[in-house]
Amino acid sequence: MKTKTLPGTCIDAENFSHGFASIVCDLAPENCGLLTERDRLQAALDQWHPEHPGRLRLRFGTMLSTHL
Repeated sequence: MKTKTLPGTCIDAENFSHGFASIVCDLAPENCGLLTERDRLQAALDQWHPEHPGRLRLRFGTMLSTHL
């Protein structure tokens, strides 16, 4: 950071590190919630696909043939 990213920005390494750590701490709870939601959505998708074999492939193939 000191030699490649910060030169020319008028930001010193200590201020950057402190500010970045503050942002990470502030956003950590929201990020945790988003990761939990992503896991929920992925589980729903993982359940849907075996219950609907071929449906996505058929829809994707139809989409490709009508838009190419």
